[in-house]
Amino acid sequence: KNFNISDWNDGTYNVRGVDAELVYIQRMEHLGFPENWGSFRLRVLHSYNQRSDLSSRFSGGERFRGNISQPFNRLLLGLTYENGPLNFNWVSSYRGGGSVNLGLSKELDGNHAPNVFYHNVSVNYQFTPWLNLLVGADNIFNKQPPFLAYNPSNTFPEYYDVVGRRFFLGFKVNI
Repeated sequence: KNFNISDWNDGTYNVRGVDAELVYIQRMEHLGFPENWGSFRLRVLHSYNQRSDLSSRFSGGERFRGNISQPFNRLLLGLTYENGPLNFNWVSSYRGGGSVNLGLSKELDGNHAPNVFYHNVSVNYQFTPWLNLLVGADNIFNKQPPFLAYNPSNTFPEYYDVVGRRFFLGFKVNI
């Protein structure tokens, strides 16, 4: 027998929301500190998911807004202090909660993921024009992933930190 299989995309993915970014840079001298105290930068990036739907001629439609993969809100906060060769960074990321399966109750154990914040810090020091040192830690408060009825890992490793707190040290050499 001969089989003739052809693929086609009959779906529509509709997304609507708002992304907003704010960057504020300030020299410390403008805040009354000595001139050689450097500067700081604040960066805020917020994403609001107003609508996220997938539909096709065959399936009718499926809503993803509020699902674990499409939370209502995501936020990234970054604070950087720079003073000559020294650079300090604090980055916080927020992921709004959501349901694993929108068709099931939020009260069902393992079906609702809570909101989560992760915090990372790093210090960079440029010893020479060709040598940098980077030291830092990710997930500094060792936030554990939520228990979710999803797969053998019982969470969503693509959205939550499953490793825990970790430290890093690196050198960058410009040749």
